[in-house]
Amino acid sequence: MRRAGSPLHVYAHLPICRTRCPYCDFSVTVGEPDTQQRFVDGLRAEMNARQRHWDGRRPDSLYVGGGTPSVASAEALDRLVDDIEAAFGEFSEVTVEANPEDVLDDAAWAGRVPQSVDRVILGVQSFDDEVLTRIGRRHDADASRASIERVVEAGASVGVDLLFGIPGQSLADWESELDALGSLVDSVDLISGWELSWDQFEPPEAFHSVIEDVGARPSTGVRRSMLDSLDAFASEHGLEKREVGVYALPGVRRRYMEGRRRGHECLGLGPGAHGLALSEHGIFQQSRVADPGAYLDDPTGRPDTSELSPREFLFVRICQGLELTDGLSVAGLHEQFDSAFGSDRIEKITDELLERAPDLVERTGEDGRARLVPTPAGLASSDRVATQVAALIPS
Repeated sequence: MRRAGSPLHVYAHLPICRTRCPYCDFSVTVGEPDTQQRFVDGLRAEMNARQRHWDGRRPDSLYVGGGTPSVASAEALDRLVDDIEAAFGEFSEVTVEANPEDVLDDAAWAGRVPQSVDRVILGVQSFDDEVLTRIGRRHDADASRASIERVVEAGASVGVDLLFGIPGQSLADWESELDALGSLVDSVDLISGWELSWDQFEPPEAFHSVIEDVGARPSTGVRRSMLDSLDAFASEHGLEKREVGVYALPGVRRRYMEGRRRGHECLGLGPGAHGLALSEHGIFQQSRVADPGAYLDDPTGRPDTSELSPREFLFVRICQGLELTDGLSVAGLHEQFDSAFGSDRIEKITDELLERAPDLVERTGEDGRARLVPTPAGLASSDRVATQVAALIPS
């Protein structure tokens, strides 16, 4: 399943946040920079303990997520990136998540952006100060604008995260958010619109007990219209759609996210981090303990590991590949799975998928450049795609 020199992606999870947003269900804990430094030290120890198992890979991307990595100082993040690159080699892309207030806070990033970082993903979430207060964010819209400017001045590229589907949010409210982003879009090369998840609230109405007087959740139709508005906004400003809610300038790669969708190997470091290892011994999903405190007690502990069968991995590989607008390479599927299933069987699966679901999947290109790509309906209906794929893969 793995070729010599295959790409390696590293995800490093720093779980500290200064406050916890009421809608968050990630592996985070509230703390200050000194506590964040303990996690930085833990990541370094874990990396040193696991490095030898990942020799021979080609470093592709490093993504530092959280939590709020920007609680750590710029110097601490630079040292962490330097140490990870010393272990694996120089990455083609280094991305770090940050909150606007940290980028501007001299006590956090000391007025500078980490020199080792290629892209900063800013958790803007909204340009409406009232909404930001309601959802528990610590910054305001002016801080978002100023942080974008500071990152650009430092020579790094900027990604912006926005939330939609917020309780009480109307379509007009969302379009006002896009209008505000429009004045800054020339400084941004990546935009992501994330629907506010209610999955952690059972029943969903329990969200009202967390954030008071928020109003109703936008209907399914309104949320769909919000995505349509984001599509139109991105197209108007020359951004290409990469997957649902994610847009980038032409030629701009999101190496980490694309690599994960394409079934590349990933080393996950830190509490709650997930990874994927491919070897002659099998296909293994790995995860670290999600509780940040338990992780600090034993940062070098062995990850939890579960083996995927070739059938399970083929299912995941096709479904995740079809979450990207440019889909997946047919030749790449053959290269990765012919040894397990045979070339004829892989060809039959791809042909039958096209026959069974022409409204969801189509073929582009010829011969070695052929790709399976989702139609607009397929991109919006990943569950329907998964049902069709599951019916075709041999047990």
